[in-house]
Amino acid sequence: MTDGQIQAKAIIAAALIQSRAIDPEPLASLNKDISRHKLAHLRDLTERIYTALTGDLSK
Repeated sequence: MTDGQIQAKAIIAAALIQSRAIDPEPLASLNKDISRHKLAHLRDLTERIYTALTGDLSK
């Protein structure tokens, strides 16, 4: 993964959190199962949006 790809995905993830599309509270939950689940959801949404924007269907 290039620096540009990492930066783009970080911006997408930040936008999802800022827009409250992903609730940030459970991301820092002491309940590790909830935290892990929410992080996986954020990662999945970020990847889907990145793929839609770039047209990179190799993922």
